[in-house]
Amino acid sequence: MKRKNDTYHTGLYKLFIIAVALLSLSSCNNEDDVIGIFTGKTWKLTYISEDGVFDWWDFWGGDNNAKGEFIQLLQKSEKYCTLTFNGADVNGVTGGSFSGQSISAPISGQWSADGKSNKLTISANASGTENNAVGKAFLTGITNAKRYGGDNSNLYIYYEEGQRTFVLNFVPQINNN
Repeated sequence: MKRKNDTYHTGLYKLFIIAVALLSLSSCNNEDDVIGIFTGKTWKLTYISEDGVFDWWDFWGGDNNAKGEFIQLLQKSEKYCTLTFNGADVNGVTGGSFSGQSISAPISGQWSADGKSNKLTISANASGTENNAVGKAFLTGITNAKRYGGDNSNLYIYYEEGQRTFVLNFVPQINNN
């Protein structure tokens, strides 16, 4: 003979199994929120490094004074080495237009990104000439982007040059207006 309590516990157990199954099915999305990562902010370059190294690539040939002067210049100017992405998700494709500025050359174009594979495709046009080594690397990184990483607080754009992989490291720009 079944007791009333056994039926109650069996019903709770079944409800628990269904709830766990629903939760596990809804949490299987391994895709980035690409629009949330890229759009809605202006990204400001913090440094360019070789992948796995978390400091500036030596664009200054060991001259730490020149490096320090450049970093101060980069930090003082809101316009140097910035990117702003606009876009949407349309039929499973995420992308849109972007604009930005190296040191002396504006850049603009189209972008698309895959939230599952982190593949990043950029078609870019720079206006003007860039003579600064960091500005040139910034433009090279944008035009040769292969993939991205990051979240709403950090954006990493990876590009290859020869046998090396480099990373453009960005944070959202803070306007002091």
